[in-house]
Amino acid sequence: FPSHDIMKHVVMACLLLLAACRAGTADYTPTPFRFNNAPPIRFNVAEIRIVNAYTPALTAPNVDHAFATSPVQAITQWSKDRLKAAGRTGILEVTIDNANVKESRLPVKSGIEGLFTDEAASRFDSTIVVSMRLYTDSSGLSAANAEINVTRFDELREDASVADRQRLHDTIVSKIMASVEAQAQRQIGQYFAGYLLP
Repeated sequence: FPSHDIMKHVVMACLLLLAACRAGTADYTPTPFRFNNAPPIRFNVAEIRIVNAYTPALTAPNVDHAFATSPVQAITQWSKDRLKAAGRTGILEVTIDNANVKESRLPVKSGIEGLFTDEAASRFDSTIVVSMRLYTDSSGLSAANAEINVTRFDELREDASVADRQRLHDTIVSKIMASVEAQAQRQIGQYFAGYLLP
């Protein structure tokens, strides 16, 4: 069996190797989110009104405020890129009711076993709620409405670098927005068909 000193040197060598691998991780530069790769959805209204009813907590476990592009910012940009007012009267109101992402720590192995085990150390839980209401007059009663709900979770490895974390943040937002787009298309076709223009 190896002596205590040999084992100590083996462990130190492994730690140095892991540190070198982490240091070699390429930097990540976040890119702005745009959603204009498809023609906008044209509504027979005079205005698209975007309302942010979500207030970020700005403290742990909430982390969405720390993203290069937060879910709120992405949903706002999506609304501007994908929804177009093409009528003379009426309002389509898009309300961001919830857009939080919470990070929780996961248990990981310790000691020698943990040194050689690549585990998820953090879990990110996302909750998105966006409501859409169309008003044709000033009565305050909506003529059509829908609600988009997205929940998902993602995990981050314990050996993740800062760049890995930033990359995951963008991945989370990208997947959220893919779900928002899919649900919006389905619900707009179902509930707003009579208020769409070619």
